Amino acid sequence: MRADMSSKPIAEIPQLTVPLKLETVKLESNWSSANFQTVQDYFTESGPNGSHLCLVIQLAGPSVLAMSDSPGRIAGSKRLRSDLARKVAKQVVGTVHMMHSAGFVHGGLWLNSCSKEESILILRFADLTTANILFHIKDSFHKIPDSTVYAHFGEPETEAIVT
Repeated sequence: MRADMSSKPIAEIPQLTVPLKLETVKLESNWSSANFQTVQDYFTESGPNGSHLCLVIQLAGPSVLAMSDSPGRIAGSKRLRSDLARKVAKQVVGTVHMMHSAGFVHGGLWLNSCSKEESILILRFADLTTANILFHIKDSFHKIPDSTVYAHFGEPETEAIVT
């Protein structure tokens, strides 16, 4: 979301209103096959450079594009396993159908193949490209202690805030 969007009324910010509307339609219609990234909460943060709308979204996994570019793939191949590619396609079609039923359209649909065991996809509310089709992180991921994360990736680097 661009910084200038924060100055608009909430009802005019599609990055907030579209996912909220889709979530409402999904719940009302019992669309269990539609997966898209939703806004769990939002707030405005006021600072020396003005007020900024902050969106709280669920942690998402890598995109289909990132997975197809991952190291360890078969040399020269940017495809996912066929069974996984079929699962991805089925979930994308179900979500696009739900979006169309809710009155939304997408700007483009470009699919590569994908890769991750038993993955669930999340679609962002932007154009449907392989960069915007995300894998879902398993719920058990959130139970990993901070100490384990720091052991693998190192302590966070912090900087003083200058106002």
